[in-house]
Amino acid sequence: FTEQIYNQFIASFNWNQGSAFGFLLLIISSLIIFAGLKLTNQKLSKVVQ
Repeated sequence: FTEQIYNQFIASFNWNQGSAFGFLLLIISSLIIFAGLKLTNQKLSKVVQ
């Protein structure tokens, strides 16, 4: 997925779609992290310390 983002920015000069894919990657990875923390009964503040 990151290669697709790179291609949109560098090869295609499609900044709109590249930034949308980048934002989508940020949201999806954040959701996965928060779901993992919820499943393991951990808090983000404790993990970051």
